[in-house]
Amino acid sequence: MVDRAARSPGADGIGGMTAPTRVSGAVCAYGCCTEQVAALPNGGWSTTDKGWKLDDRRREHVAREYAAISARIDRAHADYPKCPCGQRAIALDKHGLCSKKDIEHDRRRGIYAAPKTKARA
Repeated sequence: MVDRAARSPGADGIGGMTAPTRVSGAVCAYGCCTEQVAALPNGGWSTTDKGWKLDDRRREHVAREYAAISARIDRAHADYPKCPCGQRAIALDKHGLCSKKDIEHDRRRGIYAAPKTKARA
């Protein structure tokens, strides 16, 4: 059984961070699923008349999997340059900006013309 006391305060559902506790007899790579939980059809997902629903026994696994994937992406993007707006980009333009085309970015590029709008019919 997963130690629910190891959860951070206020953490509930998929968005909560969890301490790296292992379930005795765990069969998944994250150490949170028993054989019964790992064998749930469709990974624990099912449909109802209101949409998709995740089995409560599988939430811990999905939360850990999401945290691991997010951390891997953050590590991969850590060396990318950052635009003054906070956006990370593979490369910045000659003004040190990302590819956004909003008013603030245009002003930083020295473009002060009024944005073009379509004429009404």
